[in-house]
Amino acid sequence: MNFKTLELVHNRLLDNAKDMDAEIERYRTGELVNDDQYGRLVYKQAGIMSSVLTINDMMSEWIEQGSSQTQ
Repeated sequence: MNFKTLELVHNRLLDNAKDMDAEIERYRTGELVNDDQYGRLVYKQAGIMSSVLTINDMMSEWIEQGSSQTQ
């Protein structure tokens, strides 16, 4: 996987997490009342954010390696 692909996946995951934020907010305002659905949303969002952080780390390592190779 190259850097550009990682960046695209990263952005897509962040978009998904933002969509879930909107769903979670609907639960908080009373529009959604299903506790199971809320639990699944929070669990799924946590998994997505974990993936985002992992990709952030990978991208940071590539950037550091690239900058150390050019010096």
